Amino acid sequence: MALFFLRIGAQPQPDGGEGLEMLGRLFVEAVQSGSAQRRLELLHPATRACINQQTEEYFSWIFSRQMKYIIPDVKFTVSSQTLAETWQPGSLDYPVRPTHQVQIDFEGRPGSGTTVVLLAAAEAGRWYEVLPCPSRQALALERKAAAERTAQEDRAQRAVADLPAGQRSEVVTLLKAGRRVEASQKLAAAGHELSEARRMVDLVEARANLRPAPLFAAASKEIVAATNTPSGRPVMDIVIRELERRPRVSVLSIETRSPGSSVGLSFFLLCSIRRLAELRGSYRYVVKIEKFGRQTQMLVGFLETREEGLEALGPEFGALRSPGDVIDLEEFAPICDRMR
Repeated sequence: MALFFLRIGAQPQPDGGEGLEMLGRLFVEAVQSGSAQRRLELLHPATRACINQQTEEYFSWIFSRQMKYIIPDVKFTVSSQTLAETWQPGSLDYPVRPTHQVQIDFEGRPGSGTTVVLLAAAEAGRWYEVLPCPSRQALALERKAAAERTAQEDRAQRAVADLPAGQRSEVVTLLKAGRRVEASQKLAAAGHELSEARRMVDLVEARANLRPAPLFAAASKEIVAATNTPSGRPVMDIVIRELERRPRVSVLSIETRSPGSSVGLSFFLLCSIRRLAELRGSYRYVVKIEKFGRQTQMLVGFLETREEGLEALGPEFGALRSPGDVIDLEEFAPICDRMR
């Protein structure tokens, strides 16, 4: 497939240093907010023009992976540099030739650094990220890779659920001592593939609350594109806040200012719970008790497997049954990835 670039032309160029640093900071804010809409706004108009019914799946994959990053407020750095004139995009189709590179470095957890690189170009006095327009071959490859990642995640989830108490305790002890690599190596020596062992360490760490995150909050206006009524009031305006965090349970407050459609409301609640489950330790299965204590509160319990007994979550869940009342959040992944 032929590569093509649109010429930016003799438009005013924004300041390279400050403008590119701002692009990096806006990326961090979009990831921290969990809003794909804010992430989408960072893309160059020519890249956004590539997004259609056939390609939106590709961009959703990119965004959903990035939204899993944990970027501390002050513990990240942004740097930039000019791309060499000899830079080539390889087999990728960029609608605009990137002129600069923005690098974001952060430590999502102690002793584990992550680097994100954005390719950037200027348009109408502002810097944007340039992503390639996916070809059919790229879409097919990404679908295959996504299926492999899902299978690997399922294996890691089940392996953690079946992890003997002694091994789990040993991993927690090593993590508390900052010996993450050794924890992964011990699980690998026990028969797990190294990549699976590393993911298992992540899950054990999150579920042991060794990386406590701030209490969760979500607003429909930040996640779902708002449609206004003639009076200007949004059709759906809902705010969800985590009031209390127990070992495997969250108490949520749901403030409904304008409910919108019942279908939209249901999906927003489920997709918000899915984001919370990811933050609490990449849980795939949950159970929920609506109107807990009062009309506007909900109790959500997180499960490692569909068949797990509910008694460990607390006496409030005594009336529910596993697996009949268990919700598989991955069933809503295609919809939720579009809503973010």
